[in-house]
Amino acid sequence: MSWDLGICHREADSLEIVKDGIIQPALESVGILEWFLYTTFGVSSVEVVFTRVATQIITCSGTCPEKFSAAVDRIFTRTEAKALYTEWEGDETKRPAVPEPFSQHSALGELLESFSVLMHAAESHTEMLNNPQVLDLAKRIVKLLQLDRPGKQSADSRMLITNGEARWYLDCYRRNMECLGRIRCKFCAQRSLFRLTIWQEPKLEAPQVYRIPGLLFDETVPDSVGIVICRGLVIGKMVYRTPACGCRRSERVNLRCAM
Repeated sequence: MSWDLGICHREADSLEIVKDGIIQPALESVGILEWFLYTTFGVSSVEVVFTRVATQIITCSGTCPEKFSAAVDRIFTRTEAKALYTEWEGDETKRPAVPEPFSQHSALGELLESFSVLMHAAESHTEMLNNPQVLDLAKRIVKLLQLDRPGKQSADSRMLITNGEARWYLDCYRRNMECLGRIRCKFCAQRSLFRLTIWQEPKLEAPQVYRIPGLLFDETVPDSVGIVICRGLVIGKMVYRTPACGCRRSERVNLRCAM
């Protein structure tokens, strides 16, 4: 599986991959992948697509506006935050991994509370997607977060770009690989929703997700590149993950080659 992320601007902080004769890179733990769902982020209307995503974010981390906005940024990545469009090189203080504080958290909080009430009252996911009130709330949240507007570096909206990235894998490999994943930090137990690319479904146990400190490509955000590991095998990658909690602990991770 190719990384497909453009030019590598910066190598990983630690290049010591083999230790004591074992493939054992030093990686930063993101957490345990408890649940994931493949999605193309498209096909349906903007309201339906966002309703599916918002439902999973709220299920994962509640209606806190700050956490919701951070999850949205991890899933519908800002083009201007990617290395290709930023002045990260030569000055660590210029790294724009964290977006500017969202100034309308109060309005977002009210919309999320209303959305959550309807979400928990629905008897099925299908009922949610067919509820005009839910779709209207989803549309209002999309407008508030400007997910349907062109970005500073693109004529397409964040939602359209995300759909295009997911479709790329579908066109190239003839199967969907982009997914939403719920990850639980091993140290503080905080659960957060991320966007991942998984090409081999785990069979026996929950995989773990690790960040590769320092690694930076054109199409990635600083502090975002990582891998999904299950029983020592790399089964997926992560390219838009900025830290969701304050736990930044590194460990040696044993890897093995697929036979």
